[in-house]
Amino acid sequence: MDTQERIDKYIFARSINWRLRLDRWEDQQLEQVLKTVDQARGEIISELDARGKARKLTDWNEARLTSLLGEMEDMTAGIKQQLGQDLDDIAMTAAQSTIKEYNDIFSVDGTMPGFNNVEPSPEQLRAMVQTPLGGLQAAEVVKNAFDHNLIDRVKQDIDAGLLRGESYQKLVQRVEQNWGGARNDVISLVRTQTQEMNNRGAWAVADQNRDVLQQEWEWSAILDNRACIRCASLDGQRFDIDDPIPIPRHLSCRCCRRYLTKSYRDLGVNIDEMEPALRNWVLRDGQVATGGAVAETLGKFKGNYRDFFSGLPYKRQVEIVGKTRADLIRKGELSFDDLADGRGRVYKLNKGWDGLSNEKQEDVI
Repeated sequence: MDTQERIDKYIFARSINWRLRLDRWEDQQLEQVLKTVDQARGEIISELDARGKARKLTDWNEARLTSLLGEMEDMTAGIKQQLGQDLDDIAMTAAQSTIKEYNDIFSVDGTMPGFNNVEPSPEQLRAMVQTPLGGLQAAEVVKNAFDHNLIDRVKQDIDAGLLRGESYQKLVQRVEQNWGGARNDVISLVRTQTQEMNNRGAWAVADQNRDVLQQEWEWSAILDNRACIRCASLDGQRFDIDDPIPIPRHLSCRCCRRYLTKSYRDLGVNIDEMEPALRNWVLRDGQVATGGAVAETLGKFKGNYRDFFSGLPYKRQVEIVGKTRADLIRKGELSFDDLADGRGRVYKLNKGWDGLSNEKQEDVI
């Protein structure tokens, strides 16, 4: 193994280690955020119930129920403001910690001569976390999540007559049922924002040290049965260092860039021989919660997602690409590389559900 291969594996191994540490920190932050969400749930449901009782809404009245639902905007204002601030704080800490970590990774703990150590000011950090989620600020995304689940969806039920003949208590029950959707959205937002800051922080350091890096980076997905087709198809592909392809790719995306360096020995750093870095893989069962899904099987693997997928049992392949695509692959009528194009845009199944069409799914985060 030459020096170039060793340093690439060194950076890859340390990047994986950092991501695992960031995952644990993320879980801790998420636990605190969900305590706030769950406390607000009890308070808001009680307040909604009390307002309904005070107005004696025991009989169906669409206008009055709609008016009561409209007050949810005010009742949820406090939790939305708090969560927006919490997400901003999480993003700031994640970005700052990631930049510090990648300063150490790329400089081999400060041993590389001429390395540009990145130390952003508070103003620069705030600019970095300003619009991390599809161009929206955290407060906007939180508001959309709560308004969609707790107001818009229940209003649709009222308009469709699904609550006809019921009292305000049915409305309260429906809001309580939909609270789980808002809670799940918050989990996705925290995970996505943390990963976004991980990628932005790494890029902030890489951008200031282009003389150290190759002019391309490699897409790195997670080797498990929860990866989506678009991310799995991109794993191992290389892109120009200035390519604007979005990463994370979607909500709850866990992908990151793997930066590739020039030879550190040529840059004046002597690095001892090291063992090749293998990638962690895991097959999970169960629902993803604060601490993640329960791991059934795990291990280490050398190769990309295509290689990982080919070695999985049929049941797991179905979990990842769906039964129709998995059957086509097993028959040899479709290959893993046929699932998406080079930008991760997934090809749709044709009308006969026996192959792929030329139409691609919309590439929307």
